[in-house]
Order: sequence, then C-alpha cells, then structure tokens
Amino acid sequence: SLKFEIYPNPVYDKLSLRQLNHRPIQGVVEIRNIEGKLIYKQIINDHPSDTIELDLKSKLTKGVYIVTLMSIDGTKQNSKLIIF
Repeated sequence: SLKFEIYPNPVYDKLSLRQLNHRPIQGVVEIRNIEGKLIYKQIINDHPSDTIELDLKSKLTKGVYIVTLMSIDGTKQNSKLIIF
C-alpha cells in the first residue's frame, strides 16, 4: 500500500516527500487549499529515489493545504501541510 511522509511540516520553501515503502515514486502529487481548489500538481514518472523535493516558495502562500500522492495503481494518501 501507499505510505508517504512530508517534511519539514510546517514548511517555508522546500518540501520533501518520501515514500515509506522505499520504492521509486511514480504518480501524481497534488496540493489543494483548504477549500479544495487545486493549487499545485506535478506528475512524477520513474523518479529513481523514494524521496522528491518540491520548491513551493513561489507557488503557495501562508496557510493550510492538503497534499495528495496518487500512485499509478490508483491508490492515494493525503497529508495536511502548513506553509508559514
């Protein structure tokens, strides 16, 4: 099953996303604001590592967001993210 962690949280600029089953990341990362509006989306194809870094400084303002990682098999997991 899909399990990931995000760190640091709260974050200021660069967010790391690590898949905990130590497999390469494939799928889609979405970040939505608290109202559900899609703010950020990145497709990840055959990322060789179990960790990716997202530079969010110019993309998100201060607030609370939901990060969703959806794998290519359709499973997904959500995590709360705080931007300061």
